Amino acid sequence: MENEHSFTIQENFTCGRWKLTQEEYDFQALHGFWIESLASVIVGIFGLIVNSITVVILSKKPLNQKLFNKLLICLSVFDILFLANTIYESFRLHMIGESDYCSLEGHVLIVLLPFRKIVMYCSIYMTLVLTLERYLAVARPITHRNRSIGSSDGKRVLKYISPVILLSVAYSAPLAFAFRIQSFAINNSQLTANDALSVNATSAATVLENSTAYCLVPTDMRISKEYILWYGNVANFVVTSAIPFLFLAFFNCKIYLIIQSALKDRQHLEIRPRSSTAIQQKSEDLRQAIVLFGIVIAFFVCHALRMVLNIEEIITYEDWTQTYEKATKLGVDCTGDQFWTMVAADISKETGTRGSVKR
Repeated sequence: MENEHSFTIQENFTCGRWKLTQEEYDFQALHGFWIESLASVIVGIFGLIVNSITVVILSKKPLNQKLFNKLLICLSVFDILFLANTIYESFRLHMIGESDYCSLEGHVLIVLLPFRKIVMYCSIYMTLVLTLERYLAVARPITHRNRSIGSSDGKRVLKYISPVILLSVAYSAPLAFAFRIQSFAINNSQLTANDALSVNATSAATVLENSTAYCLVPTDMRISKEYILWYGNVANFVVTSAIPFLFLAFFNCKIYLIIQSALKDRQHLEIRPRSSTAIQQKSEDLRQAIVLFGIVIAFFVCHALRMVLNIEEIITYEDWTQTYEKATKLGVDCTGDQFWTMVAADISKETGTRGSVKR
């Protein structure tokens, strides 16, 4: 009777929205290939060229004498490192067909996975630093200029970027304990990550008889519910989405209002700067504010979809957890992702913490 009852439960159980149809699988596979391979590489190369040109231009005199431009160079360097990592991932996964985490890839990825996150966080918080620097320049111009008199620009740049790098490394520290390298002696002709490691990573690598494979495998911490919920979802949303978005929205609105107020006051009082230096400084402040607004708009466009996916994982986490636990007990395979989130993740280049553990 107990077996019959279990069989009835298994027959009635469905994964609901966590199970993709074959048509959705096929569409996502085709869509993912073109978006994550060709489109990703093209966009990545374009970004590398634009950021490289930015670094070259801003490194020349007299542009390299401005603190804002030096900080902009730092932002471009972080973006270059992130884009190079993204292009490598696209080639590895979709163009050269190495979708496994074994042999050399295991050693490479255990460094590149945390490094990718670190440079992404550095890019996010350098955008905040640029906004803060511009706000201080337009809100407190005299104090801002006096600070540049007593110290070199190199030291000031270091004061700005040091907290960014330290914060990014500190926040990424758990990633150092999320994966480990494990060696396996191979006595047959093929190794798959599912068979050897009981984790959901595929391998098409053929290895020689009696050779050793070094594979990247998730630790117990990486697949724990606490890590996925609090670090992968909640903390990730607060630290890399909510705080930066609110910070940028608030301070850029303040910058805009200050500039608008200054322009109206000048027009109303018909005040004109008396020296060419004052005119140049006002023009430079306005130019840098416009550049900053462009950077912030690009930031919102690039990160908006990632934030939506993060919110979706937080909202649906409990439902997914309960479904996955029931499916595991009944031996049913649920994908862990909805169709729209899989397509959106390909576009945003964001890997969900929920599905990545088991896919």
